[in-house]
Amino acid sequence: MWLWSRPESLQRKIIGFILVISFFLLALSVFIVYIARDNYENARNLEQTSQITRELTRAVRDLALERGRMNVVLRSMSPISEENRNFIETRRRLSEEHLNVALEQLASIHPPQAADLAKSYAAIVELRQQVDTESRKSYEARQPGIARIWLKQATDFIYRVENVLLHLGRARVDSGKFFLYHQLVLDSLSFRQLAGHHATSLTTVLVRPDAVSPQQYDEIAFFKMQADSLWSGIEMQVTNLAEPEITKAKEQVFLHYYNEYRPEQEMQLSLAQSRQVDSDSVAHLQKLSVSAFDTIYLLIDVADSKMQEYVNGMLVKAKWLFIAGIGQFAACLLLVIFCITYFEQRLFRPLQRIIYALEQLGSNEEICILNEELQRPDEIGQINKGVQRLQTSIAEERRLMTENEHLAMTDFLTGCLNKRGFYLLAEAELSRAARENMPISFLFSDLDDLKQLNDSYGHLIGDEAVKHFATCVTSQCRPYDLIGRFGGDEFVFCFPNASEEQALKIVKRIQTALEKSSFQVGETDMLLQLSASFGLVANVTGEDRDLEWFIHQADMALYKAKQNGKNCVMLGVNQNGTFC
Repeated sequence: MWLWSRPESLQRKIIGFILVISFFLLALSVFIVYIARDNYENARNLEQTSQITRELTRAVRDLALERGRMNVVLRSMSPISEENRNFIETRRRLSEEHLNVALEQLASIHPPQAADLAKSYAAIVELRQQVDTESRKSYEARQPGIARIWLKQATDFIYRVENVLLHLGRARVDSGKFFLYHQLVLDSLSFRQLAGHHATSLTTVLVRPDAVSPQQYDEIAFFKMQADSLWSGIEMQVTNLAEPEITKAKEQVFLHYYNEYRPEQEMQLSLAQSRQVDSDSVAHLQKLSVSAFDTIYLLIDVADSKMQEYVNGMLVKAKWLFIAGIGQFAACLLLVIFCITYFEQRLFRPLQRIIYALEQLGSNEEICILNEELQRPDEIGQINKGVQRLQTSIAEERRLMTENEHLAMTDFLTGCLNKRGFYLLAEAELSRAARENMPISFLFSDLDDLKQLNDSYGHLIGDEAVKHFATCVTSQCRPYDLIGRFGGDEFVFCFPNASEEQALKIVKRIQTALEKSSFQVGETDMLLQLSASFGLVANVTGEDRDLEWFIHQADMALYKAKQNGKNCVMLGVNQNGTFC
């Protein structure tokens, strides 16, 4: 251990380095365990919030169905039917079961809020007894305004539940996608309430024999407007989440509610204003409402399922992080023991033998052990040279790859994109235009009378004319416009974010540049002026068209330009599918 006693000894430095690194790794392991425990607790809290949200959402779902059916019953002329009674009692039982579970869980994290919600629900239970009594009477014998009282108090309670959900979500605003899922559930639930208000108000009007009053019409229109406004926000949230299952559920809501149920509502409201509504129409509308509202609840369930998947993922990650922290802590301890033992056996003891041999050296003879231990070849230098050679090789390979990619996409004569390069980039621009709802225009052109120029002066002069044309159009196009040569004198242009009017301005600049420039024929003093014909097509309708369609339409427009006397621009198909 003589080496260890020397302050400058390699053994002390290496062991000290190992201990410092090990201490750092052990501290990091403890920190990872702490983070894992904190993440696990956070995930458990999110799981509890998710469970409360699920139970409250289901309670609101059944209560909303009870509210709507009871409201229709109280506003109808006849006493409650056995079918409606069974429906209402079933929804009450389910809503109470879900609410009791939610209140029990809510009381563990926010007792005052749970107590306040329970108190509000007790008032609903008391009101149910009153409306049950009134629903068994005829319309004339019922308490005046009982339907309005029931609708208001039930709605107020639902809003109170939604406020509880909103409070739970705000407490988790920094929880990543969980907050987004929770907000989508809450907004979808609010959308269901507004859509339910709209449907209930309309159904109430339809079952009454008298005409629609202005106040009733305004109420229906108000709920419709509120629901549509909230739906716009839901669509944006679904787009931001980019979850296929949620997107599919949203599309089902749009199909059944907006494409099927909403048009029928509008038609029945129009008939109600002229008192032409019959019972079959009302029954058909109610049948459509079932599938429409079921899709809304399906969207809520899918979002809730995704929220639960996210929480489960957090729990799994936290558990694995905890295991990783414990494993790293144990591995660090083993590593310290292994490293100290390994260096002692494989490095320090050989060094001690070398030093002992040097101390015992009594002559000028070289000792083999010195040759073996001290005069080692410089592997680090060799590795460094190898790395340098490898880096040089990789850099050269990347340069050649970039050059080859450029050559594969570029026309060698003009420097413009070739057909492959143009298709690749234009497809991307067309997809971006469709995704961001931006206009995009395509232009097809070729030089006028290039064949005569080739026949008169030769193909080399024709190539120079093509290069001159490419120079002119490049100078007049925007930096981000795409210019491709399809062969010969045919050029195709892609103008991103350019309407038909903007694209025409670019074409006008190109024509002006061609008119003002002259083309020198070889080494002679002869100057020729070039002209070109253009076919333009613009997409401003938001229709889903592929690139081949645009190029074909631009080519057809170019053909008409040629027929129209050349040196002009013709427009492609407009929104009605006919040539301008």
